[in-house]
Order: sequence, then structure tokens, then C-alpha cells
Amino acid sequence: MPDFDIINKSLKAAWVKRLSAPECAMWKSLPLEYLRDVGGELIFNRNFSLKTLPHLSGLPLFYKHVLNAWQRIVAHTPLSKNEVENEVIWNSKFVTM
Repeated sequence: MPDFDIINKSLKAAWVKRLSAPECAMWKSLPLEYLRDVGGELIFNRNFSLKTLPHLSGLPLFYKHVLNAWQRIVAHTPLSKNEVENEVIWNSKFVTM
């Protein structure tokens, strides 16, 4: 029996991959508008935490779930000096106020 949680996360990750694809598509305008205040599609290239992201109160629940699934899938802690130097600090979970 397949694990529903893993299938759910993989579907959300596939949605992020389609959103981040370079081709222009009309359906992308709505999610990118909702995600504009947290960085648009660039948020998916960051090591973020939902706890430190601003402006999540007006975000629809689906997008919060997508961000949560993506955060769990790609989150990592930089292990080398080079990884730390290349870490983007905007919306980084390692940079908090």
C-alpha cells in the first residue's frame, strides 16, 4: 500500500517543478502573485523556514501546504565553508531577527 503522505508531498514537489520551469504559462500568474511577498518562484531556491517567512497570513492554505512540503523535501544545513558562502541569506532560516 503506498504511503499517502509521500505521494502528497511528491505531487506538491512536482507542482513546484512545473511552476519553476522557464516556459511562460497563464496558470503561473496566480500562484506567483500570491507568492510575490515571499520571493515568488525564487523562494523555492532558498533554505527557508515557514516560521520566519513574512506575509503568510493572507496566503491560501494550498500554497502554505506546498511551501511546507517543499521545505521538508529540500531543507538542508550547509556543511562546508563553500556551502555557507553560497547560502542566500534572504528568507534564510539561518538568518532571523
